[in-house]
Amino acid sequence: FVDELLKSTRSAIEGVTGDIYHPIKVSLDEWNMFGWANERVDDNSFYTLENGIVTASVLNTLIRNCNIVDLANYSVFTNINGAIQTNGRGTVLRPQYHVFKLYTNHMGGVLVDSEVVSEKFETRMPVDRRVFNDYFNEAAVEKGGRLRSSTERLVQRNVEFLDSVSTIDEANRELSISLINKSLDDDIDCAIEVYNDTGIKSSQLHTIWSPDINDHNSEEAENVGIECSVPAETKGKM
Repeated sequence: FVDELLKSTRSAIEGVTGDIYHPIKVSLDEWNMFGWANERVDDNSFYTLENGIVTASVLNTLIRNCNIVDLANYSVFTNINGAIQTNGRGTVLRPQYHVFKLYTNHMGGVLVDSEVVSEKFETRMPVDRRVFNDYFNEAAVEKGGRLRSSTERLVQRNVEFLDSVSTIDEANRELSISLINKSLDDDIDCAIEVYNDTGIKSSQLHTIWSPDINDHNSEEAENVGIECSVPAETKGKM
């Protein structure tokens, strides 16, 4: 959905200005998975592996659209519904924190053309942006508001199980590939082919994973974190 939202916003800019090369870009002043209507903001069990997957998917989308997106602020980052919770008992690093840490430490500044071949699944998405504003804000009803009917504004979309974006850190000559498995039930065997003249000298695999999509972190235990391993490689293929 975020990809469609960004492209439609950019199309509106081009339509109003009459210039497909107009320098105005899209800016997201605030974004997160739940907006501000969330009565469980302090409940760490609410911020699960699913939240991390959605956060990574949005980041992948923003990177892929870096030619039209100039600004995208994740809000908030600490406490409330942020990636970090602090209180008198200590600090909790929620799953989305580890996503931001992984991208900050490894994704480069130059987008690389890449192609994903993956099976797809069907899902229903809102096409009316006003409906989407209310899509997750049912708490607004409790405050006297009302939801617009979304039944007529949902459309069927085919979404790939595998989401990916690739970048290069030119200074360190490092290629980083972000891969997201959106399947709730199955692992996905993935073959990565990298085409270049020098080959792959070394590689690392960093994984954010947990056995259950509803796993979360708390003061007592960190169930969702980053694991690191070194995958096998052969002639530009991993």
